[in-house]
Amino acid sequence: MTMDESYFLEPVDFFLNPKLLSGWNGDGIDQEVELVEDLERAMLLENSQDLSDGYAIWSDYLTNAVAPFYTTELGRAGRQIVEVHGAKVWDGLGNFQIELRKKKVRRTITEFEEFWSATAFDILEHLKMIAVGRFCSKDYDTSRLENVFVIYANGFYPCGLRTDGRLAAFDPRVLQR
Repeated sequence: MTMDESYFLEPVDFFLNPKLLSGWNGDGIDQEVELVEDLERAMLLENSQDLSDGYAIWSDYLTNAVAPFYTTELGRAGRQIVEVHGAKVWDGLGNFQIELRKKKVRRTITEFEEFWSATAFDILEHLKMIAVGRFCSKDYDTSRLENVFVIYANGFYPCGLRTDGRLAAFDPRVLQR
């Protein structure tokens, strides 16, 4: 393979970066991104199939971003590499889910930890999609996936899409207040 693995696996590796979900760089995301400071609203934008006017279905955005290449021979080759690497990254977190469940039972879990527990798997799946996109980027337009990664890389949680094409991102700093 001639492509630099560190480049296309960067999104998956970012899953272990302490800047993930830190909101560390609000200036680093496009001013067109709608920052959401209400967790309930962010989860509605991310998960609802029945959104208010002005918003589109987030999962459709992600699906449409990977659809041109995901099942191609190139996409399958990329997925094989990314899946193996993603499993190692996930395992690198150890038993974090068990520990968070214990905290939930003890009622000592923070709002941020609860958010992390609920979203960690989906975040890694998104980052793996971005990595496969990078693997295929020579032959396909993966700019939409790169826009999602920019949001993650700056410490926010991409969660929605406006019908005008602007992305929405949850600001996890509100869970630390």
